[in-house]
Amino acid sequence: MRISTDRKRVYTGVLLIVLTVTSAFLVAWGYQLLDVAGFHHWILNSGPVGWLLFVMLYGVLVTLCLPITPINLLGGALFGPFLGLLLNALGSTLGAGAAFLLSRHSARDWMLNKISGNKLTLVMDQVD
Repeated sequence: MRISTDRKRVYTGVLLIVLTVTSAFLVAWGYQLLDVAGFHHWILNSGPVGWLLFVMLYGVLVTLCLPITPINLLGGALFGPFLGLLLNALGSTLGAGAAFLLSRHSARDWMLNKISGNKLTLVMDQVD
């Protein structure tokens, strides 16, 4: 099953939007980190917007295979044990799904060119 170039463009566009929003959040977060109390106050008062930004940050870190242990701890410290656990689980699930979609659709052709052979072709034919 091959993906059309239109779908690849859509996936690439969605990825760019997510990365742009997350980058904006990281810049804002960087300014807030200078004042830890102000950052904590901002996150707690932003409600669902803060939750969404946290989940997006978490998802991007998971997708890029970056360490997430500090973000796990940050989620529990900022949102409490129950909401922090929920947001951490949601972010890790979305990040894993995004990593799967990127590897399955965008990097598939590149990987097939790198690892070619009769056995791989046989396995790929059976999977598809």
